[in-house]
Amino acid sequence: MSDTGVVKENDENAVEQEISRSLGKTAKAKGLTKITILLVDDDSCLLDVGKMFLEKDPGFSVHIALSAKESLEKMQCRDYDVIVSDYLMPEINGIEFLKQIRASGNTIPFILFSGNDRQDFVIQALSEGANFCLQKCSSPTLLFADLGNIIHQSVRQKQLEMLIGDLERRETDIINFLPDATFAIDINGVVTAWNRAMEMVTGIRAEEILGKGDYAYALPFYHERRPMLIDMIICNDPKISANYFPFLIREGKKLLSEVTIPFFDNAKSASFWCVSSPLYNREGRLVGAVELIRDSTERRNIEAELRESEEKYRALAENSADLLFSLDVNGIFTYVSPQVNRYGFLVEDVISHPLIDFIYPDDRKSVLAGLKKVTNGEPEETSVFRIVDMWGNTHWVEEKCTIRVDIYGKAMGMYGVLRDITDHRQAENAIQLANKKLNLLNSITRHDILNTVTGVLGCVDMAVSTNNKEEHDILLGQIKDLVRVIQRQITFTREYQEVGVNSPVWQNLREVMQRDMVNFSQSEITFVLDLEDTEIYADPLLEKVFYNLIDNALRYGETITTIRFSYEISEKGMTLICEDDGVGIPDEAKDRIFERGVGKNTGMGLFLSREILMITGITIQEIGTYRKGARFELLIPNNSWRFVKTGRKK
Repeated sequence: MSDTGVVKENDENAVEQEISRSLGKTAKAKGLTKITILLVDDDSCLLDVGKMFLEKDPGFSVHIALSAKESLEKMQCRDYDVIVSDYLMPEINGIEFLKQIRASGNTIPFILFSGNDRQDFVIQALSEGANFCLQKCSSPTLLFADLGNIIHQSVRQKQLEMLIGDLERRETDIINFLPDATFAIDINGVVTAWNRAMEMVTGIRAEEILGKGDYAYALPFYHERRPMLIDMIICNDPKISANYFPFLIREGKKLLSEVTIPFFDNAKSASFWCVSSPLYNREGRLVGAVELIRDSTERRNIEAELRESEEKYRALAENSADLLFSLDVNGIFTYVSPQVNRYGFLVEDVISHPLIDFIYPDDRKSVLAGLKKVTNGEPEETSVFRIVDMWGNTHWVEEKCTIRVDIYGKAMGMYGVLRDITDHRQAENAIQLANKKLNLLNSITRHDILNTVTGVLGCVDMAVSTNNKEEHDILLGQIKDLVRVIQRQITFTREYQEVGVNSPVWQNLREVMQRDMVNFSQSEITFVLDLEDTEIYADPLLEKVFYNLIDNALRYGETITTIRFSYEISEKGMTLICEDDGVGIPDEAKDRIFERGVGKNTGMGLFLSREILMITGITIQEIGTYRKGARFELLIPNNSWRFVKTGRKK
């Protein structure tokens, strides 16, 4: 089963989180508890099955229709959150149904599912406005499980789009109600914004000037078409700057100035304080500029506001989850926010020291190159690298810097923000590794099953051609054994496909092990947990790892009476130990027990355990002494384990 729909995701994690919180509040305020689904298909049996499966999700309310015509009638009586439609239907097919809905201006999420997976069909459906195309399969459970996920995703995307539209409208309202006269132009000098305060200062309404170029915005001030401060953002022409010298200040990418206009209003002069700043699109490309104009008589108010702004900035810096800092032109820290404490450093340990001292050695060259680009005035860039904490552990961070300049435009240093993305990076790496393993398993398992099927067919041919009953019975027995092999291979594939499906999470070791021990409560084995309250970062299938270790010990330990879990800490990380007092594992078998198919039963348990652990870089080995007991050691890298509750640090 596959879907070909693509949902836009906001590039900024912080914005995404804010939108998600806003959506939750909106839904709660409106009392929205269920997603209403209009399920359309000319097959009444499929409608009944679909309704049954989908409404297993308590968040779904499913309404059904046997045709597009019936659906259109129902849509006149009530609103739905999403439409799920079959393609092949009498009178009006799924795509024609979609066309009619979109032609009416309705942007409701539309999911088209069909047995047709041709590329041209999918392209046509998406071009007509379908959000997803889902191919029907033989398993209703899989089909509607996948469909349920897509419905949640489609409705969420629609809600996000609506919220973003509300935010854009709100932004326009905010600009309009700013107390300072504000206007903006695009890269061609065409006016794109003109707020109400600007209307009051100039006497020109927004509708009279929006869309006009050729310096039309200068006419109310200078009574002629001429460049203003805002034009220096688009084109840094010395002739323009001469009009503002010596009262021209450059702060980062902003320009500030104060000008006196002799004949501004009824032959009266007026002084204005102005600030202009560039506007960028999401790709960081300059698309225009904005300028704010304030009467200079408000200077004292401005100074008070600046002091208040400074206090707010400091409060924000000290309470932000991100680490904020500033550097001089030599890359020496001149400020760092208290968040540096989480890496074991005091603020005074960092101030007056080079940034490069805290960066992982292999990443220093690229970081220095990025800082040099910023100090040379090139566009801001986001870089990703590793830093080293007080204990020698590495953390992945995302950094963004902007240049600081003096009144003459000379670089004084830079401001920067560091965001810790270690967990996000680990999750990405784990998912990539899991995908590679699943693709490899698919290839290997298909190869194994085809080989076994070849053996079955060979035995069948020989059984058909022989007249010897004894030989015939032997061949039937071999066929039965081969079929059982295929059955085991398919069973293992089902278990293995879950590895890496979900992102790794932090899990409490003691709680995971205690859940496993409940499964062996009927055995006479004594379990000893010599562990502190510890969490490790691992695949959600971690519980299966310890289950397999215990099950393996019980199956092959023979004389086993006790299984003990303990740990040791070294420079490499934490070593989690699982040991027993059974017969142990022969030396010649130690290197093979983690291979697929090796063992007295299916030979899959330890192989699967190793694969689950490798998702987050955890290694496993067996180093016990034969005849004295087995000893499995799991090496958990630093940054993938932590003590909890006690407050103890690594």
